[in-house]
Amino acid sequence: MKCSRCGEPSRNNQAFCKKCGSPLHIAPDFNIIEAELADNIGRVLSNDFEINENIEELNKMDNLGIEKVYDEGEEPVDHTSNPEVETEIKHSKIPNKKKLVIISVIAAAIIIAIVIISVNILKENSKNTFEYRYSTGMELYGEKAYSKSLTELLAAKELAVSETDTIKVNEGLISVYEAMGDKFQELEKLYLEMIDLNPGDEAYYISLVSLYSDNEMYAKAQDFINGIEDEKIYKAISSYGVIPPSAGLKPGVYNKLIDIELISEGDNVIYYTVDGTEPSSASTAYTGPISIKTDGQTIIKAVTMSESGLFSKVTVFEYSIQLTTLSAPVITPASGTYSQDTSISISAPEGAKIYYTYDGSTPDANSSPYTGPIKMLRGNNVFQAIAISEKGVISPVVTNIYDLKISPTIDLTEAMDLLVAYLGDGYKCEHLSTTILKNDEYYIFKAVKDDNIKYYGVNNLTGEIKNVTVKPSGKVSLAG
Repeated sequence: MKCSRCGEPSRNNQAFCKKCGSPLHIAPDFNIIEAELADNIGRVLSNDFEINENIEELNKMDNLGIEKVYDEGEEPVDHTSNPEVETEIKHSKIPNKKKLVIISVIAAAIIIAIVIISVNILKENSKNTFEYRYSTGMELYGEKAYSKSLTELLAAKELAVSETDTIKVNEGLISVYEAMGDKFQELEKLYLEMIDLNPGDEAYYISLVSLYSDNEMYAKAQDFINGIEDEKIYKAISSYGVIPPSAGLKPGVYNKLIDIELISEGDNVIYYTVDGTEPSSASTAYTGPISIKTDGQTIIKAVTMSESGLFSKVTVFEYSIQLTTLSAPVITPASGTYSQDTSISISAPEGAKIYYTYDGSTPDANSSPYTGPIKMLRGNNVFQAIAISEKGVISPVVTNIYDLKISPTIDLTEAMDLLVAYLGDGYKCEHLSTTILKNDEYYIFKAVKDDNIKYYGVNNLTGEIKNVTVKPSGKVSLAG
């Protein structure tokens, strides 16, 4: 270490220069700049900083007792009595005082800068709050600056700390997306989120169904409606969906055959099944009452479809028919061949109605009702009958086969003579066939005069002549 004034070498623990008496250092490991800087910063913060006090503190250091180490034989030197040394010491204090002033000013400037930066940071932080972002977003929405509004509201949603905040900002986002248009996915997500946050508010359900309908997503709308478990909510939006069909007859157990009427609202179409499958537009369309003609259980599943193509929930109607047995009707005479006019009579259990057919078809409640004896038809015919009780119980079908062969009283030659006499001269008559018409047997003739062709039938029992119609297929029927 050397003296900064005269360059004289000195030891590390030497306080003053042996040659010129200038101070070398005050105390080991003591940094006066660091100490003063720390002290001054503290005083600035406590509004108690004065430069003069720093100077006084520095002067006090002259009074510090620092023991000087002397070489062997060297005498102590009284520097205070040496004017030259005292002058040098005083001069050495001046630069230190200037340094302290500069350091203090710099410290004050740093503190002011820190305060300014802190204020700006606080201002910026105040902008990054939920309320600030939400309010700004809604102001921009009011100004129709939708893109900027969307940015602010999305930022606000990230800062939401409660469900109330989320609901509030979601409502704002819905308004923005609706104003922007063509935001189906965003709106669908928000409506579903709002339903999850507030499941008792029907408005969001209605908005979502309307969104689906506006985008012609009818199946999706129907699935959503059908998935609503809250009966109150479901009823509240029923006008936005499709009301299921109802039945005119209450489901239950019946001891008679029944007809089920299905009812729908407005012009909605009803589709139904009776085989347990789910109904769809490919199922049977309802056009009239559904008849249950057998005992046991019958399950009707039905849906209604609106004009827009939306389907209601599937409605299930279960009916159980428990019928008692009913004896078959009794037909007289028995099956066989008959040669003269004969009447057919039918009897059945008391209270039962009888229905019959004479064309080989199976009788039912829509067949001819029996009201009294029936004239047996000529020729070979199948006669069938059933009985139906007041409770709708249907008896087994009874079948008789009759072959009525009555010998004609007028032969073919006599019939032709009768026809020629009836028509007058000029007609050429030709026999075509012998046919039973309305239980009477007729000889069928073709009568030709010039280009005029007519057809006639002559009753082979009475000789009565009637106009007939003959189709190209050969089928004959009475005219008129």
